[in-house]
Amino acid sequence: MTVREARPEDSPAILAILQASAEAGTWSADDLRLPGRRCWVADSPAGVRGVLLASVAVEGESEILTLAVDPRARRQGIASALLRALLRERPGPIFLEVRPSNTAARQLYQRLGFEVVGRRPGYYSHPPEDAVAMRLQPRDTCDSFELAE
Repeated sequence: MTVREARPEDSPAILAILQASAEAGTWSADDLRLPGRRCWVADSPAGVRGVLLASVAVEGESEILTLAVDPRARRQGIASALLRALLRERPGPIFLEVRPSNTAARQLYQRLGFEVVGRRPGYYSHPPEDAVAMRLQPRDTCDSFELAE
């Protein structure tokens, strides 16, 4: 598996993964290409298996907008590999919001070193739910930063 920046021809596979991952939110192909955003994919011989979309508009920090893995390829280290790609290019703090009900994602983020920094009331719709705000504060460099599996 390789992690690389998404290309326009990846859009159908990315959108299929997002559609199969209701917890990832609703995104369009246009959303993936807006200024100030970067999109990485985890690519394998079987095709695109994961996607990470981040806002990189603020100098020195990033916000994960969505991170999704094809349901058939979960628990294989794909999310960690995508996060490593983000850290290599954007070694500053990383922020994200996650539904409190998304226990699997919250456990993954905590295992990877993210800390809860707050709550955003009424953040989500369909269904309505608050968000848990989390932050990862990498150590000195991403080379010394190890994401646990």
